[in-house]
Parts: sequence; C-alpha cells; structure tokens
Amino acid sequence: MRKEFYEQILLIHENPDKMIYLVRHKISQKLYIMKYLASSLDLSMYTQLMEHPHQRMANVIECDHDERYSYVVEEYVNGTTLEYEISTNQLSYSDKITIMMELFDVLIHLHNLEPPIIHRDIKPANIMLEDGHVKLIDFEIARNVVPDKCKDTQIMGSIGYAPPEQFGFAQSDQRSDIYALGMIIKELFTEKKAQIAYRFLLEKCLQLDPKKRFTNVRELRKEFIRGTKGRKARKMTWRHRLQSYEIIGLRQDPIWVKVLTALYVAFALLFASCTDFESTDARLSVLVLRICIFVIVMFFVWIPTNSFHLLEMTPLYRSSSKIVRIINGCFIWFAGSCILLFATALAASIFNLPL
Repeated sequence: MRKEFYEQILLIHENPDKMIYLVRHKISQKLYIMKYLASSLDLSMYTQLMEHPHQRMANVIECDHDERYSYVVEEYVNGTTLEYEISTNQLSYSDKITIMMELFDVLIHLHNLEPPIIHRDIKPANIMLEDGHVKLIDFEIARNVVPDKCKDTQIMGSIGYAPPEQFGFAQSDQRSDIYALGMIIKELFTEKKAQIAYRFLLEKCLQLDPKKRFTNVRELRKEFIRGTKGRKARKMTWRHRLQSYEIIGLRQDPIWVKVLTALYVAFALLFASCTDFESTDARLSVLVLRICIFVIVMFFVWIPTNSFHLLEMTPLYRSSSKIVRIINGCFIWFAGSCILLFATALAASIFNLPL
C-alpha cells in the first residue's frame, strides 16, 4: 500500500484506538475513507473483505501496516445513516422492505464466506443509505467465527442491538447478527399491522438463547417475506420479489451492467430461436427445446454473478480460493445444464412430444 497516493481531506473521528480520515486519491481523484488502527491488528479479515466485495457494503480497497499503524482504505459512502432517516420519519413501507432485503443480502454474503464473517455491530448508525440503497459500514469489531470457542475474548457491541453473547456469556456467531437484524426490524416497522405480521419473526430473532433464534439469515429472510406477504401486512411488490433473487440486470447494478445484460439476453434469445432440431418438427417440442437452450446460455451470466443465488448451491462457494470458486461455478453450470436437458427429455416423454 502506498500511503503517499492519498491526500488527507478531513479528520472524521479520532480516539486512542483509531483515526478515521476522508482522503482523496491523487491520481484518480476519488474519495475514500482511510482508517489508522492499532499496529498489532490482524488484517486477515480485512484482506478477506477486500477479496470478496459486495455492492451493499463499503468495500475494502486495500490494507497494510507498518511499525506504528495498520491502514485500511474503504469506499467512501456519500449518503445518510439509517438512524437519521428513521428520525425524519420519511421512510415509506416500500423503502423499509428494500432496506431489509438488501441487509439480508449483504449478511448472507458475509456469513457464507469461509471462514464466515460476523459484523457484530449492526445498528442504524452503521447502515448508510446512498441513493436509497444500503451500504453496511464499520467492520472494526467484526470477526471471523471461531469453531469450538466458548465465548468472545473481547466484550464489544452496541447496547440495545448486541445480543447477550457479545457481553461475555457465549461465543458470538451468525445468530448474533440475526439478533441485531431483529432489533432493526422492530425499530423500522412500528405500525400495528406490521408488528402483528412480524410477531413470530421478532420473537424468534430476539431470543436470549442463540439456539432458539433462526439458524441463518436465509431462514430469517424467508420468514420476513412470508410476513410481508401476509394478509395483515401490505403485499410485496414485484420489485421486492426480484430483489430476493438478485438477478443481474434487475438488481441495483450500474447502468452499463444493465445495458450489457440486456444485449446478452437479446443474443441468448436470438441464438435459441435460430437453433434447428432435425429430429422434430413439432412446434411445442421445438419451443421447449429452445427455452432449454436459452436458459443454458443464460447460465453463463447467471452463475458468475450469483443470480438466483446459484453459486451458493454448494459449500465450495465459501472457499477462500478463487480457483475453487471457479471450479464450483463450472460444476454448477454443467450440473444445471444436465438436469435441465434431462427434465426436458422427461417432459417430452411424458407428454409424448417427438424429440
């Protein structure tokens, strides 16, 4: 890391443990956050975050240390905190659902890493909203899950959002973040109808015993969607349903990504429609086969971008090795294509379609 490439603009925060500056990169002119932390800090978790970025968190750009300090450079988030937005009472019901769905996505990403990362300080002040979308910040007390450990060695967390285990009663793990998510939901959805719809969810999230909470964020998200779709809460919009699948081109991607995705979809449709099948002239059979070809071609985009959460179908997705993750993607593409072709052939035989 070359500290001389960054120009200090503003001291944001200072205490005996750390200093946080707003800095500008002298070449790109981009703004970043630079943190000066204790020199003895283990940077392995920050390295892991740097290698596994996510669009819903302030990603680590680089990290290093010298005799005096450990340095971490993160994305600069130009937005407001969820704490401020809640205080203005201007968030719509739809906005709140979007916030929770995006929080679920980034926590699933962190918890699926190998080893998993738990944030341990999820609260409205650490959730930034940039253009209406979530950016999770402040990983200072985040840690990797350590198997077979009895309890945390350091007592840390924000009162009101941190579960009992973070105050020395047991080891914190993924369920600790689930407790904090429950507190966020409770604070966001104060309407009586919403409180009724999410009552079971809140009771389970806020259990003092971690074993009685949801075991992972996927379970929590599933229950959240069920509560939102319930009769006593307003139904989810199509936008929120699509958000839960994280489909490239339909999520909050940059405009150039959406344009390239649209062009690729057009190519896949054209390729599938132009494919000839000599063994059949039946219109329905040809249509089914062309849909199958379209999906297989789309796998080339859906799998690398984890659309429909396809990459998470096997535990290899959590590997810290990039080669293993690539092999995992290739395996899922091959297996998915074979299953799709088999299902198409099976459907053809059941409905007597000539292939």
